[in-house]
Amino acid sequence: MQVIRNRQIVEDDRTFTTPLDRSLDLGAVQINISGCVNACGHHHVGHIGVLGVDKRGSEFYQLMLGGRRGDGAALARIVGRAFDAESIVDAVCTVLRTYARVRSSAAEVFIETVARVGLGPFQRALYGAGTQAVALGRP
Repeated sequence: MQVIRNRQIVEDDRTFTTPLDRSLDLGAVQINISGCVNACGHHHVGHIGVLGVDKRGSEFYQLMLGGRRGDGAALARIVGRAFDAESIVDAVCTVLRTYARVRSSAAEVFIETVARVGLGPFQRALYGAGTQAVALGRP
C-alpha cells in the first residue's frame, strides 16, 4: 500500500491557517490528516479531516467535515471529489473562510456551524454555486 506524503500538507496547513486564525478569529478548529487508509491521523474524527489517497499513481486528498470525539461523537462526512496536492491547502482555507462567513456569531465554533448549516455552503464554496448538497456519511 502506498502512503501519501503529508508532511508538506501539514507544513502548508500551519502556514495558511495561522494567518487566517488571526484575521478571522476562527476559534478552535481541529484538523486531522492521515496519509493512508489506516487512518493513523484519525481524519474521520477531525472537525476537518484530510485523507491522502492514491489515484493512478497521483496524490489526491479527500476532504471531510464534521467529525468529533467525546460526547456527541461523530464521523466526518466527505464533502465531494478529492483535491490534488496543489489544491488541498486552498480548499481547507476556503472551508475556514466559509465558516467565518456563515457562522451565526463569533461565539459559534466550527463544529457547531457545520452541524447547523450542513455541507451545502462548504460544497458551493469549494465546487461552485451550482453544486447540490450531497449527504454522504451520517444523516
